[in-house]
Amino acid sequence: MMNVDLLLIDGATPWLEYMATTKPDWMRKALKSFGWYSQQQIKAGIRKGAPGGREYAEFMPPDMRARLEAVFGNRPNKRYGPLGKLVNAVAYEYEYDACKEIVRVGWLSGSAVRLGEKIEQGYSKAVTDKMRRYFWAAGISLSGKSEINVAARRTFGPMQAILAPKAAAYIEDKILEYAKAGSPPARKKTKKYRVR
Repeated sequence: MMNVDLLLIDGATPWLEYMATTKPDWMRKALKSFGWYSQQQIKAGIRKGAPGGREYAEFMPPDMRARLEAVFGNRPNKRYGPLGKLVNAVAYEYEYDACKEIVRVGWLSGSAVRLGEKIEQGYSKAVTDKMRRYFWAAGISLSGKSEINVAARRTFGPMQAILAPKAAAYIEDKILEYAKAGSPPARKKTKKYRVR
């Protein structure tokens, strides 16, 4: 399972503990807001190809990728974003029980977890005759190669190092914002996600 628990309110500042007791709805909304903020920051890091400021290993050149896509019968793109559509599978969830409140950010589905873990850890893929033929049809030689090595591209670890230290200040600022306004803003109900 690949997810990161970004905030656990059990060693919070006395002020946050007081707010959790006296304004639990404000605390819940502030935590959810931090979850949303974290999700957006992680997605932005993926799109830039450098989550937490650590650049991903180089990807296949776009022209090579476009030729392979054409061989597989797919429409080639002009650009290929880092991690492709996997960026859309980053989600957050809020959990509560009697002694803790937590915001968890991670992959949204089982298939995203499996793919995300492979990408985070790096992997090797054996070159089969069929794969060799596809690459040859795209004008790419795999002669002499028995496997393709895909470099590790860390996402959640570097982002946790950036986001976790911001959590308490972000939540305090949100609660102060709610206090100035008299209450948190009313929001439409949104779909509840379950992080895997």
